[in-house]
Amino acid sequence: MKPKIILLILLFLGFNGAIYYMTSANLNNTTRIVLENKLNILSTHYKVLLETQKKVADSSYAITISNDKIIEILKLAYASTPQKQNELREEFHKLVTPMYKIFKEEGVLQYHFIFPNNRVFYRAHKISKFGDDLTKDRADFAYVNKTKEIFRGFAQGKTAHAFRNVYPIFDKNHNHIGAIEISFSSDSFQWYLNHISNIHSHFIVDKKIFETNTWKRDDLILKYVQSSENKNYMLTLTDIHNKKRCIEENGKKLAPYSEEINSKISKGNPFSLCVTPHNNIDKLEVISFLPIKNPLENKVLAWIVSYEKSPILNSTIRNTFIVQSAMFILSILIFYFIIKQIHAKQKLANLNLNLKEITQEQNLLLSLFDKGESVLFKWNNDSNWSIDYVSNSVSKLLGYEKDEFLNQTITYGDCVHKDDIQRVTEEVKEGSINQKDYFKHQPYRVLTKTNKLKWVTDNTIVVRNKEGVITHYIGYISDISVEKENEELKEKQQKFIADQTKNAQMGEMIGNIAHQWRQPLSLISTAASGILMQKEFGILDDKKENEMLNNIVKTTKHLSLTIDTFRDYIKEKKEMKEVILQDRLHNAIDIIKASLQNNHIKLINEIDTIEPIKITMVIGELSEVIINLINNAKDALIHKKVENPFVKIALEKNDNKAIITITDNGGGIPEDILVKIFDPYFTTKHKSQGTGLGLYMSKEIIEKHLHGTLNAKNSDFGAMFTITLPLEIKS
Repeated sequence: MKPKIILLILLFLGFNGAIYYMTSANLNNTTRIVLENKLNILSTHYKVLLETQKKVADSSYAITISNDKIIEILKLAYASTPQKQNELREEFHKLVTPMYKIFKEEGVLQYHFIFPNNRVFYRAHKISKFGDDLTKDRADFAYVNKTKEIFRGFAQGKTAHAFRNVYPIFDKNHNHIGAIEISFSSDSFQWYLNHISNIHSHFIVDKKIFETNTWKRDDLILKYVQSSENKNYMLTLTDIHNKKRCIEENGKKLAPYSEEINSKISKGNPFSLCVTPHNNIDKLEVISFLPIKNPLENKVLAWIVSYEKSPILNSTIRNTFIVQSAMFILSILIFYFIIKQIHAKQKLANLNLNLKEITQEQNLLLSLFDKGESVLFKWNNDSNWSIDYVSNSVSKLLGYEKDEFLNQTITYGDCVHKDDIQRVTEEVKEGSINQKDYFKHQPYRVLTKTNKLKWVTDNTIVVRNKEGVITHYIGYISDISVEKENEELKEKQQKFIADQTKNAQMGEMIGNIAHQWRQPLSLISTAASGILMQKEFGILDDKKENEMLNNIVKTTKHLSLTIDTFRDYIKEKKEMKEVILQDRLHNAIDIIKASLQNNHIKLINEIDTIEPIKITMVIGELSEVIINLINNAKDALIHKKVENPFVKIALEKNDNKAIITITDNGGGIPEDILVKIFDPYFTTKHKSQGTGLGLYMSKEIIEKHLHGTLNAKNSDFGAMFTITLPLEIKS
């Protein structure tokens, strides 16, 4: 990679890294501020509420102890019998009930009086419950009765937890006579935060509080379920804090953050976190956790958890993403254009270098034409075929010098043989009209300056301008006179081979006719001899004579049909035609079957086992091949004197091909001979019996005329020849 590209990549990475760092730092700072702000707001509202409740509790306490009758009854009851305490409790109830109603309107839940020994004298919130010892259940009462100091804070009770204010009570002589509790439920905090502060929040309480025996009673004031924030804390269900919202929905959104929440709750410090369910910024929420501690044990017993939207944080996240994306795209565009400019300059430099190299190569290539046998022409598209360029090698081909063509002393059209000029011109027109950019002439003749005839091939490129108009033709012309002479010689050899093959086939055909006629002629001879003999002895009657003469006539007709069959085969035209393949095979079998029968060779015919196959082919040629292959099999069986000899011909169809197999039981062909059997003039027969051209010509017919394949191999019984033909054979 080039240094410039490396530098650009480093700049690209550095620029985007800096943008990402700055925007991420800004987002992190904004997130931190928002989280701190939300936590501070929750803490402030909590402290304001605590202070408000403190004032209400202090005021309620002052009103209570200012009533001398209350102090007097409480002091007297402590030293009285249970019966007397009941009487005093009735009187006490009448005194404090009006005050408790007023206090309840200010949020007071529990208005509770305790003797110095921690036994309950009176519960305004549950007047039927009294006399129980709270030493073990209420550490706050034990603390106040012991220290004579005020207790304020969140503490568990016998059947509920609350924000408690416990005050010592003294008589006018400053003798300690008990304690009073003025408490507020956690529900009041929740109601205040949700309705007054507009902060959706709820309390979650340590599950350990509920493990004491007092919490296993059936008269619990509140009903709790496990919270979605932490499995060790419980949540009270209310109309605002229903199960669907606070348990199910919150549980789903907090699941990815559970490990972080559990870790921070275990530390007992206030914290906030940002939650984006399913990475959906529109559902972003800030969740704040404020710990509530028991002052006596300094342990976290509960948490206030708030859920709030944050448009500022939502907007900051969106803007951060937009800025990062925009700057990334902008840097890519800048990087792309710079790279493009660098590549353009480099490409231009490379083009100039390539142009120089191409020019050199072109000159070198043209020099090859000058030194070689082939000729390169560049003609203008005009009526005279005027020449822009011609290689020096033209003098070797045509005998004319290069300048004679360039100054139009001679034109190329003058050199083309008069019998070929029209065809060459038509080929140029056809190549031009059909929008081709290349065409090849059929070989044609040219005359040299000394009037010598030569054959050439001409490959021509058509050159067009931007509008598609032909401006030039570039021709590559090669002398093929030697090849043409060799081709003509080969054609003569092929004709000679074909004639020899035809003569051999005619000999075999005459043999087949002889086989076909042998039995009918024998019948005629026998019948004629019988007539003469019976007539000579005078025993021939008219009926017998007519019967014998009719047999002679029938046999003669059979001979005539045989002649017709062989005549049709010999005179059949070599033309493309759609035929039924089975019919063509039957025609060949009809010609050869008598020869097989006369040599006691069984013909197994399996060509009619499938439906008729239509095939387009040159008729007549396939019959020649079939007859030749069966004749070869017959000769091999006779030569080897095989017992129970047979020749089997079978036909099958596979996809779009027909497959013909001819098999004998002659033991097969030796492997060293098998590879040569299709060579011309190769034969294993005596020279008086074969020319060695039959299989060669059969393969030529199948592969070059019928566009199929002819192969040979050895089967379990003998030789097997396989002909594969496409069902549509091109002419």
